[in-house]
Amino acid sequence: MFAKSIKNEKISWVRSVSCIVVLLILLFLPINSFAKKHTFDSGIPLSLGFFISAGEKPKTNLVGPTASANRSYSHVLGFEPTVDFGFFAIRTSISLHPYPIYSASGTNGVGTYSETADPTSVQYGADFIFAPLISKDNQKRMYVFGGYRLGKIQITSKRTYTNGQSYDEKLSGSGNTILAGLGFEFFFVQNYSLRLESGIRQNVFSDLSYEDGSTNLSGATATSPARDGNGKKKALEDNSGYVSFGLNLHF
Repeated sequence: MFAKSIKNEKISWVRSVSCIVVLLILLFLPINSFAKKHTFDSGIPLSLGFFISAGEKPKTNLVGPTASANRSYSHVLGFEPTVDFGFFAIRTSISLHPYPIYSASGTNGVGTYSETADPTSVQYGADFIFAPLISKDNQKRMYVFGGYRLGKIQITSKRTYTNGQSYDEKLSGSGNTILAGLGFEFFFVQNYSLRLESGIRQNVFSDLSYEDGSTNLSGATATSPARDGNGKKKALEDNSGYVSFGLNLHF
């Protein structure tokens, strides 16, 4: 047992050192390998980007009839490999959308209850970027973009009565997003650039299906597509403006 413990500690130490070495390489490779400040026409036409964006919270009837949210905005985190020719780029994207948690309360034949819905989606797709304005030193540009996303959403809802009864509802579905906007990007140190974007997006997740074994919020056998108390299909509509901030690593 003692020998096994020593072996596990050694493996753990080696892994920790390896992670530190990889991190140092990622941090210092761009500096050592690209001592000269990059431009949009230097290096190879490839970049890796990370971004965060924020916009209005989506509209939904997942709970109701009048739902509130735990925050007034919705944010997105994403990773974007890009083929970039300066004046034109094709940007692929995969992003995580942790939407606000929605809550409501009401009364029915069983009693008084409170309920929540926690939706999250993953989306992937691509954008086409056209930059009509590039600075003379090729280190700053303004551009327009348009894109398309496919997405999968999962929603976990829960209704709890004051008498202690509770029911869970698990839904999933798919949808697509169309987006367009304007952006500004500039190199701020060697081969790193920052970008700021503002745009609009149109996204609807409807025709939500119950996952296997899930009941509805009344505890009854579920029939897809999911519907609210008024018989309307449950949906989440993310049609809003947004702003986005990103960091790109150019090779």
